[in-house]
Formats: sequence, structure tokens, C-alpha cells
Amino acid sequence: MGIRVITGGNFVNYGARSMLFCVADALKKKYPSDTIVLTDLFPTQSKEQKSQYRFDIYNMHVRTLYRIAFPVLKLFFKPSEKSDNEKDIIACFNNATAFYDISGYGISSHNQALIWTIATLIPIRMAQKNNIPYYILPQSIGPFNFNGLKKILLYPFIKKHLKYPEYIFTREPEGSQYLSAFRNKNVINSPDIVLQWPAKEYNNVFTKDFTPLAMPTVKTPAVGIIPNKQLLNFLDEAATIAFFKTITNYFITRNFQVYIFKHSADDKELCRKISAEFEGHPQVSVILEDYLPHEIFAYFQQFNAVVSARYHGLIHALKCNTPIFSLGWAVKYKHLMSLYNMEEYHLSVEETINASSIQEKLSNFLNNIDSLPDKIKVKNQEIINNSIFNKYL
Repeated sequence: MGIRVITGGNFVNYGARSMLFCVADALKKKYPSDTIVLTDLFPTQSKEQKSQYRFDIYNMHVRTLYRIAFPVLKLFFKPSEKSDNEKDIIACFNNATAFYDISGYGISSHNQALIWTIATLIPIRMAQKNNIPYYILPQSIGPFNFNGLKKILLYPFIKKHLKYPEYIFTREPEGSQYLSAFRNKNVINSPDIVLQWPAKEYNNVFTKDFTPLAMPTVKTPAVGIIPNKQLLNFLDEAATIAFFKTITNYFITRNFQVYIFKHSADDKELCRKISAEFEGHPQVSVILEDYLPHEIFAYFQQFNAVVSARYHGLIHALKCNTPIFSLGWAVKYKHLMSLYNMEEYHLSVEETINASSIQEKLSNFLNNIDSLPDKIKVKNQEIINNSIFNKYL
């Protein structure tokens, strides 16, 4: 019986949960006698919640990871109260059969502190030390625009450890280009992992004691609108609310039921503020409950369309063959839309936008919406047929 360790996964937002459940489900199905373990850098699950799953969860605060990797730090930092026993975590790492990284966006100089890139590389270092296979599953990687002392210190670390994984799967071609500075062998462009696993129920993830929430029936025609707090990096709060108010009003005038859907805990307050603009309106609802991925699918498959500023909001809709309209800024949004040949239904929030340009793009989207589910279904099957689960894992 082996131990298969999933790194980079957590329960913080719906995208992270979906990647975790897909990989855990796939590994448990392929290796039923092996123990699947998640090392969770952002512990949120209670003991009762953990009992729902057929995989083990080690709470591992980032401080714990650094203490394990660099023992000298124990002189300066005490063990985290959020973490499980460090000796147990070390034993798990040392006795692992294989590692699977699902960080999503862990190795990069863009929009994150240096500590997280190092934290993503540390498990590779530990696997390399014990000659244990390591796989970096589809995610955004790069750029590596570190400057000054950061570059001097980090580049040798990146170069040494990114050469080790058996395979590195990049979601976007740009990731492969960034990696070419360090390696080219077994770097494969591959769609998001959630699209590659056909299951929506994740029967190999949950114990028999788990009971999913009952999903309410959605009034149709319906659109799910998914905000993203990160839009506040590009627009101020008033402009962000006005932006979603314009989109909501557009669908109201087309007689849609509008569901403002929280896709991450970070977005809860923004969802509330947007929905407050329509308080009492019979066509507008706000969904703030905390759902597991298969419960989200039960919602999204009832929608006629999803307009999302969350990347995995788009992924979840696509998995349900539901037409999508993308609101984004990063390369991953544009690449996803081009993968499905739907670039025209993407609106970049970095561009100058106004009510008329939004309405024009949405009108084009609605004019073609009836043809999109079949188009999405064909592409989804193509992705599943070429899944990395079939060939590499």
C-alpha cells in the first residue's frame, strides 16, 4: 500500500476544491489500495469535516513547511498551532509513493510574495532528496521576473528543483515558454485538471456518511454572475459595483433570473454589495452559501449562461456544457476562451470599458447562446479523451 501526496491543494475557494477533488477521485480510483494525503497549507477543515473524505488531510501551516525544510529556522520560529505534528508530516513525505502538485499558480514572480514560490518548490526538494516521483499538474506558471537579491537567491533554487519533476503540465503556452529557461523535457501544455476528469459526483472522495446539500430549483431562463474581489486591483469599489450592476441590468431587461453567485469566501462582501443594489427585485438573488464542487455543478447545469470573473467559475460552467462569458485580465482567461474558440465572449477588465461596450458584447453572446452548449460538449469530450489521467498518471 502506497502513499500518494497532493500538495498545493486547499479548501479556500471553489477552484482549489475542484482541483483537489478531481485529483483525489482519480488517484483513488486508479490506486484503490493506496492512501491519498493532502498537505493543506491553509487549514480550514474541522475534524468533523475531514471525516467526510476518503483521503487524509495534514494541516501544514507554511511555517511548518519552512521549519521542516530548513531546520535552522526552528531556532527562530515556534511550531504553528494550526499544524499537525511535524514528525508525522515528515514521515508522510519520506514514505510517499508519488507527489502531485495542484497549486494552480504557485511558481511565479507575479502578484504574490516570494515566500509562496519557495513554498511550492520545497516539496519538490524533499521528493528529490528521497528520489520520489513528482508531478506538477496543469497550472499557470511564470513569469520569473525576479530582480536584484531575489533573483540571485531564487534562480539557482528554481533551476535545480524545476528540473526534477517527471512531468510539468502548463495550462497556458506562455508557461511552457517561461519554463524553457530551465527545462524543455516533459513540459506539456494541458487544459485545467477539472476539465480532464469526467466525473462530477466524485464517488471516490466521500465517505458513505456524507450527504450533499439539496439544491434549490433555479427559475429559468437564468444566468449566474460570479464577481471577483481581485477586480478591485483594476477598478475602485464603486466602479466595480457599477460594472456588475450594468451586467445584471442587461440580463434583467432580457427577462433572465439573475443569480449573483459567491465562488470564493473572499468575494462574499462584494456579492452582498452588488446584490444590495437590487434589494427586493424579483429577478435577482444572491447565493452566499458554502458549496462543494459537485453541489456547484448541480446549480450550474440549471443555468442558461454563466458570466464569471472567477477562472474556475468558467471551468465549472464549461464542465456542465453551460455557455460562458469571461470577465478577466490574466492570460489564463484569454487562453481558456480561445481553447473553446469563444474569444469574442471575453471582456478584458484592463481595457477601457463602458456600459455600451459591455452591452454590445453581451448582445453578441446572447445572439449565439443556443449554439454554444453543443460546441462546448464536443470540446469537453476531446479534452477528456486526451486526459493526462489516461496517459501520464
